[in-house]
Amino acid sequence: MTLIRLEQQKTDIVITINVPHIKGSYDETEIDVEDGKQGKLLDAAVAYQDRFLPTLQIKDWTLFVSE
Repeated sequence: MTLIRLEQQKTDIVITINVPHIKGSYDETEIDVEDGKQGKLLDAAVAYQDRFLPTLQIKDWTLFVSE
């Protein structure tokens, strides 16, 4: 989950990438949250986010104007 604060518009944008973990569809030994190991599925989601965020553009700022 990523939160982007648009302070001047007094609003936020929240971006979520859902990574379902269905038992048996991943190697449980690859995940250890305390040790910082997220596993292949979450690593892929983070890589996707890293590619996606730099391309985010707001083309219509009037979406954030409240009357």
